[in-house]
Amino acid sequence: MTTNSGLPVRRTLHRSDNRMVAGVCSGIAEYFDIDTTLVRVITALLVISGGTGLAVYLIAWLVMPDATGAVQGNRLVARLRGQGTATGTAATPPSGDTSHEPPAA
Repeated sequence: MTTNSGLPVRRTLHRSDNRMVAGVCSGIAEYFDIDTTLVRVITALLVISGGTGLAVYLIAWLVMPDATGAVQGNRLVARLRGQGTATGTAATPPSGDTSHEPPAA
C-alpha cells in the first residue's frame, strides 16, 4: 500500500476498538488485512487445543498498545507499584504513623 506521494504506508500493530474482549484479534486482523472472524477462530482453536492460545492472547493484550499508544502492561506495573495509572494520577500515600515502633509510654 502506498500514499499519493509514492511512499509506503507504515502500518502499526495495535489493539483495535472493534473488540469482543480486549481487541487483540481484531488488531491482528487489521494489521494483516484479513477477516477478524478468521483470527478469532484460530485463537479459539489454539485455546481449545492445549491452552497455548490463551497464553499468547494474554501476552499480546499486555504488550500491544491500544489506539492511543498506551500499553496495558505499563498500566498494571504502575498500579502494582502504587504509582496510579498511566494518565498521571498518583496513588495517595498511606495516612498516619508508618513507623513500626510501639508508642512511647
